[in-house]
Amino acid sequence: MIKNFISMLHIYYVINKKLPQKTKTKIFPDGRSQIIYNKNNKIILIDYAHTREAFKNLLSNLPTDLNHKIIIFGCGGNRDKSKRSKMAKIASKYTDIQIITDDNPRNEKPSDIRKILFKNSSNPIEIPSRKKAIERGVKLLKNKKGLLIIAGKGNENTQIYKNKKLIFNDHKVAKSYAEYL
Repeated sequence: MIKNFISMLHIYYVINKKLPQKTKTKIFPDGRSQIIYNKNNKIILIDYAHTREAFKNLLSNLPTDLNHKIIIFGCGGNRDKSKRSKMAKIASKYTDIQIITDDNPRNEKPSDIRKILFKNSSNPIEIPSRKKAIERGVKLLKNKKGLLIIAGKGNENTQIYKNKKLIFNDHKVAKSYAEYL
């Protein structure tokens, strides 16, 4: 987030030849390191992270005093297959539980994508339905306290299976389940 903020300041400076006098409270767009719930030592964060580097930047800087760290993630189909095992290993290094789910499988077989992620994770739970994966993550958070990270889709409004775009938004789904925390 700090790197992103510095980049934004640099761009602003290049364009305006000065630094801003004020910054708004909301620096990042919806879906980028967005905390959507933070009460009673339970935090739900949504982020667009969908590369090894993004996972490492996000996860390696988490506070160490959190009781539990749970991540929900998948990988897009018809994209770089070599990043999948690397993302799962990074997620495993920094989280206690990895919930493997679908994330725009497009024209690939979703179970094949999940299988690679599952095989390279240290404590995985496989839940194909992203909605059910979020529900499970929130239930785990309710019992364990700590941090639930929902990675990959940020504030996107669709889930892509073959040529179908289904309406789906991590933020809205997580908010609806967070009401019961």
